[in-house]
Amino acid sequence: MFCGACVVAGLTQLETKPFPAGIFLGLLIFKPQAGLLAPVTALARWRFRAIAGGLVCAACVLVTVALVLGFQVWTQYFRLSPAAARQIAAAAVPIGSERGVSVMWMMRSLGAGAAAALAVQAVCAMVALGLTVFVWRREALGVVERAALTVFLSLLALPYGFVDDMVAYSIMQTWLTQRRGWRIGLLDALLWLWPALCPIVYRATGVLLTPAVVALAALSVGRRQDLLF
Repeated sequence: MFCGACVVAGLTQLETKPFPAGIFLGLLIFKPQAGLLAPVTALARWRFRAIAGGLVCAACVLVTVALVLGFQVWTQYFRLSPAAARQIAAAAVPIGSERGVSVMWMMRSLGAGAAAALAVQAVCAMVALGLTVFVWRREALGVVERAALTVFLSLLALPYGFVDDMVAYSIMQTWLTQRRGWRIGLLDALLWLWPALCPIVYRATGVLLTPAVVALAALSVGRRQDLLF
């Protein structure tokens, strides 16, 4: 919840208060999957004060962790994390995949092998990155729509994550609905409730549909904003 709030605060304040926005985005170092593509926005808009704020914040966190736990904690992290990541990627049914978010896990649920699933995930991540840059360079878009699309695209770029990483997603869905005067249709209800529905649907079908739902959310915003994707 903390990192989801940081994502929203950072993205919506990037234009008006770049340095504090960068600090908020820098706090995502605690849980990068909460807003994987959010730092890209500062580069897309050439907000160097935001980049500076993010770097200062991240450096302070890294140094504080090392001072409290010892510098060897980072040695252990880089020794153990790659092996754990490979184990998760190679698993036929990843732990907690019923609550999963990533395209890679969706492909595994459809029967794809680890290499094929990872390749599809990589392509989706690159497309999401390109679309994020496109969104933030399009001057006609409002700040809320930019932030929402960045949050949605970040989830599609994410190789590892669960529905509890969708806090920012839920916040932005609510904010978008508020901007439409609280006009709520069946699709809006489905998109907003999906983090709760995901495990139920997975247990019933054996297929992880979260990436498709997130893509639908992004397409819904794009359609309303007359974007070409």
